Amino acid sequence: MAGDNDNAVEELLDGSLNRLGVDHADIYWIHNPADVQRWTPKLIPLMKSGKVKHVGVSNHNLDEIKLAASILAEEGLKISAVQNHYSLLYRSPEEAGIIDYCNENNIVFFSYMA
Repeated sequence: MAGDNDNAVEELLDGSLNRLGVDHADIYWIHNPADVQRWTPKLIPLMKSGKVKHVGVSNHNLDEIKLAASILAEEGLKISAVQNHYSLLYRSPEEAGIIDYCNENNIVFFSYMA
């Protein structure tokens, strides 16, 4: 099991890629918004190496999405997708400006619990 070191994300990804018998992930989803400043930089070498083609974030608020996007943008990379709870009854992503931000930045928005 990968430890809490700088290579932990890559080690976990490599294990998944090996088990799947592939050399890259089309999209790498980050489902936990905790500590965006810590995990986002770890995705940069994976994207630059081609092991990860696209990055998506899930359950992030607008500030967390913008922070992750700014960290990636410093390296010429971007978030490709956002996935959050959204339905006719639960409109928080719309009310918080997340959907507008996604539209303005060519980020695909996926809803769950629709």
